Amino acid sequence: FTSLLAGRLADRFGARWLSLGGLILNAAAVLSIGFAVSWESYELLVPPLVIWGATLPFLYVPTRRAVVNAVPLEKHGQASGITLSAQLLGGTIGMAVCCAVLAGTGDFGLVFLVTGGMSVAVLVTGLLFIERDSSTTPPRHT
Repeated sequence: FTSLLAGRLADRFGARWLSLGGLILNAAAVLSIGFAVSWESYELLVPPLVIWGATLPFLYVPTRRAVVNAVPLEKHGQASGITLSAQLLGGTIGMAVCCAVLAGTGDFGLVFLVTGGMSVAVLVTGLLFIERDSSTTPPRHT
């Protein structure tokens, strides 16, 4: 459901604010999960888990559309593949960091807090380096 919404909103408002807004909600949800796990409160886990799941498409759909729409039609497949590879590499590095934190501390709550911290770092990077005037409107090919 939210993937369709993310795509439509990306067409209407562009990728920058949609992706960054999704990242803000994602970071808040992951940090909330970290605190809920640390406090051993399962009731506090439900809302951030729902928010976390709902915000994931806002991290992937607008960015992929922006990258694909920034290249000529004949390069769409390559651009999409490179974007997916970068996302998978980031996930692999993030998983390695989280596994190292868990192996070193044995604390699941800390794993989510570290993940939330990484999300905040990505958010700051995005605020500084994602172009403000980039257009994500698909080019018209005839």
